[in-house]
This record gives sequence, structure tokens and C-alpha cells, in this order.
Amino acid sequence: MSQASTSQTISRTQTPKMTLDQQMELIRAIGERKQQILEKFSSTVTWRTKRQAWEDIVNDISFPRSARQPQEAWRKLVKKARDMCALFRGHEQRTGESDVPAQ
Repeated sequence: MSQASTSQTISRTQTPKMTLDQQMELIRAIGERKQQILEKFSSTVTWRTKRQAWEDIVNDISFPRSARQPQEAWRKLVKKARDMCALFRGHEQRTGESDVPAQ
């Protein structure tokens, strides 16, 4: 028999989306550990210190999550902010259109 026909369907429970308050709490917690999380690897910043910082954040935000979920949420927030900045810059640099009517 094939693998697909004998395997059972595994259902996952989806964790609820982070609320705006939880996102703000995540940003605050990351800000407190900015050096360990955002800096490049060095003699003082290792993968262990980064992992420990993320685990501390999970404990701080008081919302049941794995250590990976806040990292993904942070990456998505940063990407969203970069996209918004790029959109704003593109709108500001556009030429030939004016909101002010000519007199």
C-alpha cells in the first residue's frame, strides 16, 4: 500500500492571531533586549544568547506561544514597516502630479 493511503490526517490547532496590544508588548520586549536580538553574532552575542533572549520574550509577553512564533511575528512586523516606508517614499518621490491646483 502507498504511504498516502495508510497515513492518518493530522489536525493542528491554529493559535489565535496576536492582537495589537500583544504586538506592542512584543515590540517593547524586543526593545529591552535589542542588543542580544538585533546585533550581529560576536564574542558576546552568540546563538545561545539570542535563543535565551527570545525565550525570555515568550515568558514576558504572557501569551502562550512557542519560541519561534514571536520571531515570525517580529519578522512580519518589520517587513510590513519596511513596505509601508517604501510605499511612502515612492509616493513622495513621484513627479508630475500635484495636489495643489495651478493658479
